[in-house]
Amino acid sequence: MTYDVYWELDNIDPGPQASGAQLGMDPPTGTVTIIQDYCNNNPYNVDGTCTGGDVFQTLMVTSPPCTTNPTMDPTDCQANLAFNPFLDSAGVKTIIELGASSSFDSLTGTIANTPEPATWLLGFGGLLTIRLLRTRKV
Repeated sequence: MTYDVYWELDNIDPGPQASGAQLGMDPPTGTVTIIQDYCNNNPYNVDGTCTGGDVFQTLMVTSPPCTTNPTMDPTDCQANLAFNPFLDSAGVKTIIELGASSSFDSLTGTIANTPEPATWLLGFGGLLTIRLLRTRKV
């Protein structure tokens, strides 16, 4: 049995960009495959094709080889992906394929955002201010 789930990754603030993604499942039984396709800065069409052409990057986790006890060895049941280049937005297609008598309890997906340049400036500015105030007191 196959399930297709389409969703949009949109950063509301134009500053941060998505730098990567993580996908995992817990705990699988039987044959389970979960795939996420990312369509860079474009949504998916109704027919399931990427508006901008080719799929940008793909993330996949599958059982087997994923263990049936992810608490003991969670790295087997998750996959990581670094976006190159970073994404402002993306259409995401999640495909879940279940074999006969297969199941899983949960699906986790995480998108990592890069900090805005102003965040770094504020942090370094604060450290510089603390340094300047400390030197004046001595």
